[in-house]
Amino acid sequence: QAQVAEAQARAAAAAQAKADAEIALAKERKAREDMERRLAEQEAKEKAEKEAAAQAAHEKAAQEQAEKEKAEKEKAAKAAAEKAAADKAAKEKADKEKADKAAAAQAAKEKAEKEKADKEKAEKAAAAEKAAAEKAAADKAAKEKAAKEKAAKEAEAKRQALLAAMRGDALEAAGIPNGNADRNQRGGGGNDGYAAKVRACVQPRVVFNPPQQNGSANPTATFRVRLQSSGQVQGADLTRSSGNPRFDDAIQKGILACSPFPKPPGGKYPSYIDVDYRMYD
Repeated sequence: QAQVAEAQARAAAAAQAKADAEIALAKERKAREDMERRLAEQEAKEKAEKEAAAQAAHEKAAQEQAEKEKAEKEKAAKAAAEKAAADKAAKEKADKEKADKAAAAQAAKEKAEKEKADKEKAEKAAAAEKAAAEKAAADKAAKEKAAKEKAAKEAEAKRQALLAAMRGDALEAAGIPNGNADRNQRGGGGNDGYAAKVRACVQPRVVFNPPQQNGSANPTATFRVRLQSSGQVQGADLTRSSGNPRFDDAIQKGILACSPFPKPPGGKYPSYIDVDYRMYD
C-alpha cells in the first residue's frame, strides 16, 4: 500500500509536474505570443507612423511644390503684367514723342512758311516802295524833262508850224499819204516839237520798272497808232517788238491811255502815227 501510495504520489507529482510544465509552456507561449503581438503591433505602429510621416512629407512636398508653382506662376503673371505695362508705357511714350516730333515739325514748317511769307511780303513791299520811288523819280524827271523840252521847243514848234503852213506842209501832217515820213521818230514830228508832246503824254502812262541796263543795249518797240479825226486813239499795233513782251505791253497800254493824242502843229490829226519807244530814254 505504501508502495502504491508512493507510486501514486509519484504519479500525481509527475502529473502535477507535467501540468505545471504545460502551464509554464502555456504561459511561456502566451508570453511569447504577447511579445510577438506587441512587437507586431509596435512594428505596425511604427510602419503606420512611418507611412503617415512619409505621406505627410509627400503631402508637404506636394503642397510646397504647388505653392512654389503658384508663386512662380504669380511671379510670371506679375512679370508679364509689368512687361505689358512697360511695353504700353514705352509705346505711349514713343507715340507721344512721335506726336511731339510731328507737332514740332509742323510748327517749324508753319514758322518757316510764315517767315518766308513775311520775308516775301517785306521784299514785295520793299520792291513796291522802291518801284514807287523809282516811278515817282522817273515821273518827276520826265515831267521836268518834258517841261524843259516843252519850254525849249514851243517856240520852235510855232515857227515850224508857221513854216509848214507857208509851204503847204500842213496837209502832209494831216495824214495825206507819206505825210508821216518825217514824223516816225519817238512819236512823230521831225523838228516841230510834236514828238516831245507825244512823249510827254505817253511816258507817264507807261508802268514798267526796267532792269539794269546791260551795256549800251536799249530795246526799242515801234507801234503804229491809229487815230480818229478827233485825236482819240483807235488802236496801237506793234510793228516791231523790243524783245520784251512785258515792256511792249506796258508801252501799248501807255499809248492807249494817251487819248486823245496831242494836237499836231498843223491842227489836223493824221490817220496814223508811228511811235518809237526806247527802254532807257
